[in-house]
Amino acid sequence: GTPLDEVQWMALLKSASAYEMYRKRQQHRITPNGVVEFLILDREFPRSIQYCLSATERSLYQIIGVTQGMKKHPVEKVLGRLCSELDYLTIEEIIQTGLHEFLDNLQTIINQTGEKIFETFFDIQPIEAQRLNN
Repeated sequence: GTPLDEVQWMALLKSASAYEMYRKRQQHRITPNGVVEFLILDREFPRSIQYCLSATERSLYQIIGVTQGMKKHPVEKVLGRLCSELDYLTIEEIIQTGLHEFLDNLQTIINQTGEKIFETFFDIQPIEAQRLNN
């Protein structure tokens, strides 16, 4: 890429407070693939998508109080599948799919996961009046 491209990728890293950590890990030039891989797939950077989804999955199991992998709630299945897919995904596959297409699809799945979390934990249905009278 051009020097302008490098500045734009640097700005993206800085917007995620990721620039310093990226530079510590990557001693060479800032590259699009390196930035995308770091922000999406890094398991140790707290603002990467992979890290955040793994933390979400761990928190879910703490909330519901079951062993990881039991899959008693629909949200476990959706979130578990997403985390598993990211575990085995490579930057080459993301680029081959197309970065924008990948991110659009990922956002859709994350939104579905949010809906399942809402349905499972927050969508409280009113108790029917008939049941109260019994």
